Amino acid sequence: MSCWLDDINRALDNTENPIQFFFRNDDAGWADQELFHLLDCFFAAGLPIDLAVIPKAITSCKAAHLYHYISESRGLIGIHQHGYSHINHQMQGRKCEFGSDRSYAQQQSDIISGMDLLNDYFADCADPIFTPPWNRCNHETVNILIGLGFRILSRDNTAQQLGYRDLQELPINIDWFKKYKGTRLTPSELGTMIDLAIKNNVPVGIMLHHQIMDENERDWLNQLLELLSRHSMAHCKRMIDLMTAR
Repeated sequence: MSCWLDDINRALDNTENPIQFFFRNDDAGWADQELFHLLDCFFAAGLPIDLAVIPKAITSCKAAHLYHYISESRGLIGIHQHGYSHINHQMQGRKCEFGSDRSYAQQQSDIISGMDLLNDYFADCADPIFTPPWNRCNHETVNILIGLGFRILSRDNTAQQLGYRDLQELPINIDWFKKYKGTRLTPSELGTMIDLAIKNNVPVGIMLHHQIMDENERDWLNQLLELLSRHSMAHCKRMIDLMTAR
């Protein structure tokens, strides 16, 4: 076992309760070949992955190829909506597709259009989960999501909880490409972060971006997946299966 996994393995050995993991890969619809390479990693490990799909980036040809993967995965692949077109509409401040510079009507129109595209392409198999691009949205977005029947909102764990009873928040707490002072974390530093997340005894959500994953990145990921697939205290699940009863 690679040494960067030592802290993770030790934390799993010492936990009293099984730890739930989920993987959320953003920006499906871009960089198709890299996406399918990533899916192959999860197939080989027999572990689930959730794809946050950009509706406007999907074409009928892309959708047909991805739908084939979903059908062959035997439930290992979940898909859900990742905004609409992944375009920044915020004039000032941090990038945001669904933020204060957009009206309720504009947000609602885009979210409904995105729902319709995913339902057309994937035969209603999209999960009622919404991941906003750049992990940012506002209270108006949440009200729209609740009205449209979404059940889970997934952002970064550093985002302020919006506190709506009818929409569960399922944040990611590990960014595979996290930087500190502009420098990418090493695998060992990433392992330390996962170790700390395990010790918090909450679902460990790991965010991936397939389009910037090269062969070395996938090798590191495969090492982690191999550990999680064999350790009895690591339970990898799809996001929809982590939805709590309301």
